[in-house]
Amino acid sequence: SAPEDAEIYVDGVLVSQGASLLQLELPSGRHRVSVAQKGHRVATQSLQLNRGELATTSFELEPTRQRVASHVLFAGGAVALAAGGAFSFLALNSENDAKEFVNRQKQQNQTTGELVRYDADVTRRNRYRWLAGASFAASLGLLVSGLFLHELDTPSADDLYRSVPQPGEARPLGAAALLR
Repeated sequence: SAPEDAEIYVDGVLVSQGASLLQLELPSGRHRVSVAQKGHRVATQSLQLNRGELATTSFELEPTRQRVASHVLFAGGAVALAAGGAFSFLALNSENDAKEFVNRQKQQNQTTGELVRYDADVTRRNRYRWLAGASFAASLGLLVSGLFLHELDTPSADDLYRSVPQPGEARPLGAAALLR
């Protein structure tokens, strides 16, 4: 048994693509069974089969460092996106406070303290706008980087070739392979 969408190799030959449970007839002798799945390390087990023997094995695959890094980048991108939204909200609040001052100024004179508050609101608005833009840009960069790492995380051909038995170590794959 192996993960649902994994590829299963016996003695370096692909025998199944996407079966979680696989039943095979193999000749007696030593065989290497390898399981590969996108985003996971290739797992290999060696089986010694005697004539008429039934052997069962299961595989649990470990995620690659690249897959873990992509998930960290996705989480970082989500946090940066949320921060960009929060900074946008704060910028809008500061903008509204500054507009209220301008509307009040059209109707009556304002004090020096209110003018200082207006300048502070404009300064905060500009700072929050910059922070929101930087957060959205960082979010985009993190999410795109995470997507590339996620999509390009395929099992290495070297790992699969390492799973191929050495000459004389295993016999060729049997003719019958049944999927259940």
